[in-house]
Amino acid sequence: MKSMKHKKTLIVMAGMATMLLGSVIPVHAEENVYHYLTLHNESDAIYQAQKAVEDLYRKEVNPDFRIERTVVSDRTAYLQKLKTLVAANDMPDIFDEDADPYVSKLASVGAVANIGDFLKEAGQYDAYVPVTLKYQTFDDGEMYLLPTAFNAEYFWYNKQIFEDNNLELPKTMDELMEVCQKLKDAGITPISVGSTDKWPLLRYLGQYPFRMTGNQFIEDASKGLESFTSDVGLAGINYLQKLGTNGYFQEGFGAATNSDAIDYFLGGKAAIYYTGTWDLGLINESEIADNISFFVLPMIDDAKTNENDMWAGGGTGICFKQETFDDEIQNYLKFYNEHYGDFCFSEGGFFPPIETDLPEDVPALTAEVYNNMLTIGEYGKCWDVVLDSETFDYMGNQAISLALGQISAEDFAVEMDDTVQRNAVN
Repeated sequence: MKSMKHKKTLIVMAGMATMLLGSVIPVHAEENVYHYLTLHNESDAIYQAQKAVEDLYRKEVNPDFRIERTVVSDRTAYLQKLKTLVAANDMPDIFDEDADPYVSKLASVGAVANIGDFLKEAGQYDAYVPVTLKYQTFDDGEMYLLPTAFNAEYFWYNKQIFEDNNLELPKTMDELMEVCQKLKDAGITPISVGSTDKWPLLRYLGQYPFRMTGNQFIEDASKGLESFTSDVGLAGINYLQKLGTNGYFQEGFGAATNSDAIDYFLGGKAAIYYTGTWDLGLINESEIADNISFFVLPMIDDAKTNENDMWAGGGTGICFKQETFDDEIQNYLKFYNEHYGDFCFSEGGFFPPIETDLPEDVPALTAEVYNNMLTIGEYGKCWDVVLDSETFDYMGNQAISLALGQISAEDFAVEMDDTVQRNAVN
């Protein structure tokens, strides 16, 4: 991978930076060409919206401006690729990431640009939806990632199946379990889930703890300050295990991808599917679109969160290498912030992180969801953001075993405590 060419040689910070970024080597690349390591392929809505802005910038501002993309869609492979490049002192000029511990390390040595400061200086910070900014803010109060979307996660359900079986929407976790049992008794798959992508199962692992403590448990447990063997930890673990071992997930869910899971749901084979608004395009284009609606994460007794508190945020963010965060890329970002919102709707069909009027011709479900999103209070932090990649991968694999009944709740809890502590040391 080639790095950018600039007017002067740029030197990587020493000390801790050397440990993260590899040997100190002069970095050169071609002017006006920025290398972007991205999770988004050409079929991805975010890719389409970003590319549309880039094309317009070349047409109206600088015809020589180029963003060269390297696509690695698998998250595990992507993170390995990124870390390998960083260690070789070949960090991409632009890359996708979450507000996770790895980016925190890069930020701590000045390797990535402070996007929050940039947006404020450009007078564009307040143009973004507040929850998308909060989502990309790190523990130090700074923001090193540019939001790419305005997402929220819901339980999507098949209205016809619910109506045919005289089912009410569950308002509590207990009611959700009752609905699942009634569906199973009727010979209907209650919930479709993709396990191999890891994050879908881990959302269920976090739902009870989120309602019980807000983000406190997930933050503390990810740092080894709280045990998974606690009442809160075991509540989440037992909840996920019951969903799996009670037969509430589809047959073969342990080997199912997230694509398999949404296809199963949109094929009318399951009553419920949990996902974010990034899948609204697929939902609206499906043959059962008119039969799909949504409900929020159910409540529990003595919940520490409100009904409108949920998993929401700014999507996977965009990180910029400090060394190549020059005038050209900054000018482009100012232009990007002025146009990206419109292209999110026209090219991608998803909600932009930048406050933008909703087009009048959007599907009714889209408008209904968006109106609900505007009422969101606090956002839930997710395991894939707060954990290091090694711990997250291990948790995701063990969660499959847990849901299949191959490991006990207690053993899962102990193993996760050990893994968090071990990787925190390393």
